[in-house]
Amino acid sequence: MKNYREPVKRIMLQSEYLLSLKATAIYVIAIIIGIIFSLASIYRAYPIMSAFGFIAGILLVILLITIAGSMIDEINEGQTQLYLATGLSRSEYVVSWYIVSIVYPVLAVFLAIVLPVLIIDPPALLIRLSPYSSTLVPTLLTFAFAISLQLLNNISLGLMFGLMTKKKGIAYLTVVFIAFILPVALGIIVSMLGAMTGSYDAYHSIYLILVPFDPLFSYMIFSQGPIRLSDTAILLPPLVTTIISIVLMLHHAKNKLEV
Repeated sequence: MKNYREPVKRIMLQSEYLLSLKATAIYVIAIIIGIIFSLASIYRAYPIMSAFGFIAGILLVILLITIAGSMIDEINEGQTQLYLATGLSRSEYVVSWYIVSIVYPVLAVFLAIVLPVLIIDPPALLIRLSPYSSTLVPTLLTFAFAISLQLLNNISLGLMFGLMTKKKGIAYLTVVFIAFILPVALGIIVSMLGAMTGSYDAYHSIYLILVPFDPLFSYMIFSQGPIRLSDTAILLPPLVTTIISIVLMLHHAKNKLEV
């Protein structure tokens, strides 16, 4: 038990220190999102929630990878050695940064979406974000899970590649590619092929490439068209991708990270 408690204690101490440096950005994010979703809930503007969520998802992932990328700066500048000299292992150092720059902000975003609605209009959590009754359009609660999982997924992948290459630019490029370039590129490809053949439905399956990475876009795309996916089919693949990226990141930190 002692061997278990000591690493956890070191991680929490380091996380508290890092959080003291990054807390302002996290609080601002949570407050802004909370205000917007509270107003949307009061006026039952659920389509606005959905539209804002898609836009906010892209902006948030870029903002949070900027915060997480500070770890790569510390490694390249040699500051990490100061922390390791105190007994903190490489894995514990990475876990501390992951908790502060990814887990805490994502949790803040999830609570900022759910808590105001839970207080103001609890039944709204189970109302689908569409004027239509399609069972494939997510409820607000599922939507909150989807945006949180998308943030976890995209930032974890970006931080993993950035850590492995020790280049913050690679982390940014990974996030921008997954969150913006890939959906737009697939949309262009499907549109071009559909226009050439006169059948867009024939190429709808190309969008399946998005499923392991972007739950929000997946909900938007697979709520219509010839292919319909369940909540589980949309949320489970990015969860698996997130877990794999975390495992690979910790493996690299423990065995290959040079500071």
